[in-house]
Amino acid sequence: MSDQTGHWDGDFWVSASGYRVARRWVDKYQSLFGPLAQDPDEGHGDAECDDLVARLMAKFTGAGGTFSTWKERHAFIIFAGIGYLDVKSSDDVPPCPEFFLTEQQYVTSGLVMGRAAAKIEEAGPGLKTYLAIFAAGGISITGILKVFGIAV
Repeated sequence: MSDQTGHWDGDFWVSASGYRVARRWVDKYQSLFGPLAQDPDEGHGDAECDDLVARLMAKFTGAGGTFSTWKERHAFIIFAGIGYLDVKSSDDVPPCPEFFLTEQQYVTSGLVMGRAAAKIEEAGPGLKTYLAIFAAGGISITGILKVFGIAV
């Protein structure tokens, strides 16, 4: 059965544009995949952010820098939550939703940062102190976790 949004092809949801995603992701993240998926930006995600957060970020990254559009910001935030709450191994990493395909770097960095935050929370207080010191010195959290042998 086919409609304007797509159809099922066995265990895969196929969107009208041909993007395929496994049923397990459609079932787990219905707002991101499948017939109930909704672009959080309603198709206007390329609009530049013009709020306090955007103005603060622009001071460090310049105009048009990190999180300058709503799509960038939402991709990172949504996937940081998934990384923090749901990702325990690479088997738990969902694909990039079709409406975020142009911002996959924010999806990936959100997953990594969310997972890193969860791993730091699981670590003992001594490790948290060292991570904070290293991070303050400009060393990335991912790099620090690799040094300690904690894969992300």
